[in-house]
Amino acid sequence: MENKGQHKADLSEVNQTTNDVIKSIINKRAHIQEKFNKVNEKLDKLKAEADKLLHPEKS
Repeated sequence: MENKGQHKADLSEVNQTTNDVIKSIINKRAHIQEKFNKVNEKLDKLKAEADKLLHPEKS
């Protein structure tokens, strides 16, 4: 019967490891999304500045 108990403990460790990996992936995705948003904001600002420089009559 000890074998079943060990098997359950092993499954618990696997589940915990899987949960940790999933949480890590979610955190990394959130971090990447945050950086992506910042880059897009900077890009929008640069586009606006470029438009002002290239087409000053529209400003």
